[in-house]
Amino acid sequence: MNMTESTEVLWLNTISEMSLQELSEYSGMSQAEILTYVEEGAIIPSDVSAPSLLFSERYQVTIRAARRLRDDFELDTKGLAVAISLLKRIQDLEQALQHKKI
Repeated sequence: MNMTESTEVLWLNTISEMSLQELSEYSGMSQAEILTYVEEGAIIPSDVSAPSLLFSERYQVTIRAARRLRDDFELDTKGLAVAISLLKRIQDLEQALQHKKI
């Protein structure tokens, strides 16, 4: 049996921002769901005083992983908010380690 595995690569070399709509489209979560996690404090917009919400592109990976966790483990809103916070913390620690090694 010949099985083909598809892998998507995302390069996050530059820090840029994306809109709520773009984050929703990329992650597969609705805008309402993402806003729920903003209210929970699990996702933090780049500038909360801006007229439209913008998010660091690094949230793409976090939100996408969170959606998979939600779907696979049937997490509720509170559980997923905790998962998002932990995923973000892991990314921050990994980034800090990479900067120290360079």
